[in-house]
Amino acid sequence: MTRASHSGCGAVALDAPQRILDAYSKRFLVLDFDHLFVSASLREEIWLLQGKDDPELLARILSEMAEFFPATQTTQNRHGEFQRYSGGQQAVVAALLIIALSIDNRLHGQKILMRNVLESLSCGNRKSLLMKFEELRRSHGVELYLLKGDAVQSVTAL
Repeated sequence: MTRASHSGCGAVALDAPQRILDAYSKRFLVLDFDHLFVSASLREEIWLLQGKDDPELLARILSEMAEFFPATQTTQNRHGEFQRYSGGQQAVVAALLIIALSIDNRLHGQKILMRNVLESLSCGNRKSLLMKFEELRRSHGVELYLLKGDAVQSVTAL
């Protein structure tokens, strides 16, 4: 989606997400809280990103999600349907997906730019997620950045 109409006035303006992609997508993998996924489930998202069904990757991510929220939410949602998760839970799923794909595809030196993702999480989940990104930084040289307004800030002290 690249355009949105203003309600009530009929004017068409660029979406904030499109502006963010235009400005940063050549340098960063962008994880925007307002537009985390393009599909309806984690299974579909994996298929789109991998070009194939990957039940092992899906199971691994669903298993890791239990660290962040009750296991019943993951075991009863075996395809990872996003509508069944809160916004913060969806943000965790998106981050876990990026981490898993980075490891599985041996991506090194990737720069990830997050917009409003960490802010959507509880303190404990934020800390746990940052620890996972720190592990990824050490093993794969991944760099994490935050978008605050128009400023890009490096997350160096995890």
